[in-house]
Amino acid sequence: MLVLGIETATRVGSVGLVRAAVNGAAVRHAEPGRIVESAAILAEATRDTGPGHGSELLPLIDECLAAAGSGLEEVGCVAVSLGPGSFTGLRVALATAKGLSLAGETALVGVPTLEALAATVLSGWGGDGPPAEPGTIVAPCLDARKGEVYGAMFRVREALWLEPLPRLERTSDDAAFSPVAFREALEACAAGGRPIFLLGDGAARYQGEIAEPLAGRARVLSFEVRPPSGSAVARAGAGILAARGSDDRATLVPRYARASEAEIMRERRGAIVAPR
Repeated sequence: MLVLGIETATRVGSVGLVRAAVNGAAVRHAEPGRIVESAAILAEATRDTGPGHGSELLPLIDECLAAAGSGLEEVGCVAVSLGPGSFTGLRVALATAKGLSLAGETALVGVPTLEALAATVLSGWGGDGPPAEPGTIVAPCLDARKGEVYGAMFRVREALWLEPLPRLERTSDDAAFSPVAFREALEACAAGGRPIFLLGDGAARYQGEIAEPLAGRARVLSFEVRPPSGSAVARAGAGILAARGSDDRATLVPRYARASEAEIMRERRGAIVAPR
């Protein structure tokens, strides 16, 4: 099956196409991890689109499919990065993914953004930086604005074939942190001197607050070294599809990790006008 992966959670837009040994009609495979690891990357189109995902995403999809010599009619599953990340970017990606899935009557799978970004440090997942060895703590960290980051922590382990994202053990939930709070959580997670890979624009922006106090244990991998990857989303999506099948188009929603500005303002207005 061809799986199309869409990633627009940050300023970097990326679309990847992989071929995976998964059948949307035959879900709950015994070894989804092996399916992920064996998925072949056919093409990827990635560029820094800034806030322009709305106008750039469809051309990126066309570019990726053209590079692979494939058409949308050959795609059996659309995998989309669900967040946390840019609220607008996530909505654009999910609306596009739902439209493509509906038009082609194909499977639709949501992939946690930070898990897909963390997976890029595994050997064979792309990028120019070194792969993470077992025992390494991988901490994707995205700039959430307002002096915060979206972050999570994972531990690299030996390959286990029974999980959608092999060799990554999640050790924290996705959340919005202050940079100092994220570093403190990371210190607790990496107790015992474990090496740390920090990924993302949040890690680069707040390097002084997060990486530098970690006494040389943390290596920061910028977007230029390990960019968000549509292929990583597609490969992870293949594993998720194998593990539990397609998501419901009607109920699949972004994972924001914090309230939007509109929600905050609505709550404030409600508090002001609420009767005493």
